[in-house]
Amino acid sequence: MDNKFLILLLQIINGNGNISPLLKLGLTYSQIAEYTDYAIEKRYISTKYKTLKLTKFGIDKIGKINKELYINNSNKWISPQEEYRIEKISIEEIYIPRKIKRNY
Repeated sequence: MDNKFLILLLQIINGNGNISPLLKLGLTYSQIAEYTDYAIEKRYISTKYKTLKLTKFGIDKIGKINKELYINNSNKWISPQEEYRIEKISIEEIYIPRKIKRNY
């Protein structure tokens, strides 16, 4: 299991969010189901009352993954949008984004 997908799934469940970020990263519904089954099996999440809830083990796992991936401060509860990451460029190169997103 890839930790970056697992931590995102656990964060989504903890915040009662939707799985669209996982889909944008290229996971299929069946792969998301496999990650969910894995998390239930490892007792990171519980299915009590037909809802998914993060357990103490899940909270601890988020902390361990944060340490493994060197995630700190706001990145502990806000995952970066992987689809917008670019490869590292030299200091002399100029980066011009292909698409400018305006929020007004």
